[in-house]
Amino acid sequence: MLSLEDRKKIREQLPHGAFTEIAKKSHFSQCTISFWFSGKSNSSKAENIILDYYIKYKNERDEKLKAAGLL
Repeated sequence: MLSLEDRKKIREQLPHGAFTEIAKKSHFSQCTISFWFSGKSNSSKAENIILDYYIKYKNERDEKLKAAGLL
């Protein structure tokens, strides 16, 4: 399980609306996603889904920045 500090770092890097999008794609409630980020839940299933979303988001963002010549 990721530490609360690591969860906070991920949360800060996600775009507005990410919790809703993650919830819809994973069939978890927004509450479950929020609880995981706040440390109230330690679901490994939620963690894996959130990490997959985060990695995909970061990769897409990095590709766009490279294309724009900013990376």
